[in-house]
Amino acid sequence: GAVLDSLDFNILEADSGRKALQILETTDVALILLDVQMPILDGFQTAKLIKAKFPEKNLPIIFITAIHKEDPYVLRGYAAGGVDYIGKPFDPHVLKAKVRLHTEAYTKTKILQLLETQLGGAASRLKLILDSVPEAICTTSVDGKVTFLNKAMEDCTGYRPEEYLGKDLSALFSSNGFPDFKEGFRETLLAGRPTPVFKARIAARSGKPRPVEVHLNPMLQGSKFDGAVCVVRDTSKTA
Repeated sequence: GAVLDSLDFNILEADSGRKALQILETTDVALILLDVQMPILDGFQTAKLIKAKFPEKNLPIIFITAIHKEDPYVLRGYAAGGVDYIGKPFDPHVLKAKVRLHTEAYTKTKILQLLETQLGGAASRLKLILDSVPEAICTTSVDGKVTFLNKAMEDCTGYRPEEYLGKDLSALFSSNGFPDFKEGFRETLLAGRPTPVFKARIAARSGKPRPVEVHLNPMLQGSKFDGAVCVVRDTSKTA
């Protein structure tokens, strides 16, 4: 513990493998320094129990040993889930550097996992919102490929999302009803401006194209074009 006192970490100490397991029941930690020589449960046994009991934590473990320095023990340490294996006596500066490295790597991984969870939740909420609006909406990639269709767009076309995802947006519309789509998409959206309203016919599963009005708006990341939002209004209902 004294070697690591200069690091800005909260250090918890356990005098046995069982005590370490008890701490992990109630406390989140970023790194475990595990002595190979311990009573009752040695370091290898403790590491295996930690990995088995807390698999979701994916905790990095550094083994430290004064006597078991031969290759078979080192390999056993890695097999037990260790990320490093250090023999005593060790250079305090090396130990601190390794502790800092593995702790920062673990922390960054946890932050990325949290962001992924939050973004996944945000995406689910956004889909629920878009599915609740009456307008038919879809989004495209930079090259005009369909990346999302809301429920109203499914109802308008009669097709399931997987039947259109990855296809060119113009495939949603009858070939003679959306002739200037590619030119408008390329020239207007790439310039970062909404398109005029297109009058087109949507290619429905029923085989009877419906007259629609189509409006495209660019999605921007800063000033960079990142795709488009397509809003479709079924004019057959108002004709």
